[in-house]
Amino acid sequence: MVELVAVLVGGGTAAWLLRRKGRQRAESAARGETIAVPCLVRHPVRGGRWKRGRMLVGPGSMVWRPAGGHGGPDRLPPRLRKVEVRRPTWKEALWINGGGLVIECASAEGEVWIGVMPREAGHLLHVLDGDPRTSPDTGDRIVAGGT
Repeated sequence: MVELVAVLVGGGTAAWLLRRKGRQRAESAARGETIAVPCLVRHPVRGGRWKRGRMLVGPGSMVWRPAGGHGGPDRLPPRLRKVEVRRPTWKEALWINGGGLVIECASAEGEVWIGVMPREAGHLLHVLDGDPRTSPDTGDRIVAGGT
């Protein structure tokens, strides 16, 4: 009985912390600040493997930062264009959260897939859909949907 209460309290606390962190991220994005969205990226240059990290999303820009803090940010292909948003297949769900979303993007270097939780997807889709607040393409910063 004590174990059940401990599991329920621990699960409730974890859920509350995750919701709070998501709310803080949304408030920061609304103020125009750069936020770090946890996600996974599958890129053909990286051998087609899912890699954990965070997407640094600012007003009209995205920069991928892999987990582990090794070096600076990895470059994503310029001019990413959203092709499709879908649920992971059963095979992909072995590597990424089955409750998440996969954002398929096209680029000159091939397909780039971004795995993200549904609550956080809006931040990435805002940039990929070519939000009117986007800025010009500036090297490491990626303006999705730009010309």
